[in-house]
Amino acid sequence: MKSIAILFFLALLTISFSVMAEPQYWMKKDDYNQLSLDTVAGEECPFTSSDLRNMAEGEYLRARIKPAEFSGALGLSINTTCINIYDNKFRNEGYVIRWDVRFSIRMTMPHIGWVYLAPSNKGIQFTAKGKEEAKALFLDTIRDDLSEALTGYLRINLEEEWEKP
Repeated sequence: MKSIAILFFLALLTISFSVMAEPQYWMKKDDYNQLSLDTVAGEECPFTSSDLRNMAEGEYLRARIKPAEFSGALGLSINTTCINIYDNKFRNEGYVIRWDVRFSIRMTMPHIGWVYLAPSNKGIQFTAKGKEEAKALFLDTIRDDLSEALTGYLRINLEEEWEKP
């Protein structure tokens, strides 16, 4: 019975919406000027984890939100996976990336690390040639998605009246 209740709870948390920028009631926080941030850059990405984190912290700063370490509260997760593309002579021909920017919470229950509150928003792949070109293109694209997510988050937290669905 307990496991069914947990599964039901988790099913309720997986709210699906098409655009990350659309405000959702679960984004509402009393201390909205602080939001957890988790960034993961894949090993083969043309940028480092530090590059990804610095870009995200810059967007948080522009939105006047203080990035915090994940403590179990609502936060944003940015995950990237990259693959190097090689020609038949094993020369690097470019990079392919898959990324997502999602709201999530960290669970303290055993066997459950993260609960994502929205589906992955980017199941597409980008290809770019050259490490510096790929780095700039990929980080700019991820920045746009992060900006949309932060806009929706601020929109619901700054509105005086918000009707529960």
